[in-house]
Parts: sequence; structure tokens; C-alpha cells
Amino acid sequence: PAPPPPLALASPPAAFGGGGRGLAAAYLWVKVAEVRGLPPSSRPPFKVCVKVGEQSASTGPSHPKGDDGMSAALRKVCLEQLEQGRPPQDVAEALGVQLLQVLAEGQTTIPSSADVRVAVQRACEDRAATDPFFEEALTLLIPDPASAGGSVKVSLVLLDKRGADLGMVSFAMSDLFNAPGLALGGTVRLRPIDADIRVSLRLRFLEH
Repeated sequence: PAPPPPLALASPPAAFGGGGRGLAAAYLWVKVAEVRGLPPSSRPPFKVCVKVGEQSASTGPSHPKGDDGMSAALRKVCLEQLEQGRPPQDVAEALGVQLLQVLAEGQTTIPSSADVRVAVQRACEDRAATDPFFEEALTLLIPDPASAGGSVKVSLVLLDKRGADLGMVSFAMSDLFNAPGLALGGTVRLRPIDADIRVSLRLRFLEH
């Protein structure tokens, strides 16, 4: 009969790190959600490269994050204010919404306004440069984290469209190995560019 498929385990199998029988592999799952706070002069699209030892994988190109829609009542007030000639920035501040949302409403409803169309384009370009969005998961087969003496690190490197290294953050594999559920996540700081990246990491083992 054919052997059973590998079983994904959320805790280290007893065989792992001890030369036991039945171990198939260990792998790292990394989800890159978004980066926030890059300088406006940054060059999109961006990629995030994940490295563990000699293994590496990269996300696809970043893209601007879509805006959350406004409620019907809020949209009505927004359009009334724009039609009366109130500047989009003032409308955004008064309503407590993002400028890009106001500009998008103005572009849809007041197509003859060249100023609004230009402002939308610039706002989208700025957002692509400062707050790139990924929402992409990567998987890497990795060396035994239990036998490396805590020296293995998971590094995430942000690259611009020319491949220039903008910033990096590292996690000790030992911290992930000892974390509840073998998972870490949250918003961490990229250095030296001082931007925030939101990521999730999970360690899994495959055993027959």
C-alpha cells in the first residue's frame, strides 16, 4: 500500500532534533501583510525577501491598499461638501476619513474636476510609496531549528523596485520554536528605514 501523506504538526514531534524515525521535514510559513510609514521618496513596487539560512523566498510586487468604503450617510455629506467647492483636505478632516476616500468620491461624482483627478492620482502614488500592501504568504523548508543551538534566524528584507535593501528585521528561530503554538506575529520595526511591517510566522513539522 502507498505510504500515508505527511501530517502537519503544530508542535515539535519527539523525533525532531533527535534523529528519530518518521520525520519528513520542517517548514516555515510567513505571511507578509503590509508595510507602513515609508518615506514618500521610496520607489515602489516593493518586495519582501524572507531568508532562513541558505533558503529564501520573495513576495510578488506590492500594491496600494484599497480604502474601506464610507457609509451612505457619510458619502452623502462628503459629496455635498465637494459640490459646494470645499477643499477635499478640509472635507476629510471634518468627517474624520482618509483624504484618498474623499478624493475617490470626488473623482466618481465630479468627473469634470481635473484638480480632483490629479489629486487622486497623486494620493494613490503616495500611498503606494509609503504604505505598500502585500497580503501574501510564503513557505520555506528549513533546517532543524532544535539542533542549531539557537543560531538560526528568520530575516525579512524590504527591497525597492531597483532591488535596493531598505530595511530588515530578524527573528530568532529559537523564539519561534518556543512560542505558544509555534507562532509569532504582529507589527515590528524595519531598520534602518524606521517603517513598520505587519507579519505572521508559523513553524510546522511534517511527519509520516
